Amino acid sequence: MDNKNNDATHKQKDSYSLNEVSEIVGVNTWTIRYWIYRFDVIQPLRDKKGDLRFVSEDIDKIKLICRLIKIKGMKRADIRKHLAAIDAAK
Repeated sequence: MDNKNNDATHKQKDSYSLNEVSEIVGVNTWTIRYWIYRFDVIQPLRDKKGDLRFVSEDIDKIKLICRLIKIKGMKRADIRKHLAAIDAAK
């Protein structure tokens, strides 16, 4: 899967479905759902049908979580602290 093209286009829409985010980030939909549950910083909206809708900021946070897990090998508690520090700095 070529994430470079997806990265470039993810800033062009107002919101994205769970499947679109999964393609953009390269992570299974069930993993993204788990991260929504575990990390309070990802807060997608729901459309009229009740489907999850993600904005670019959500996608950026999901990408960050991917990097923290895959590259840095961080554990869930450390990722939570890292994300909380980023939110506190805003």
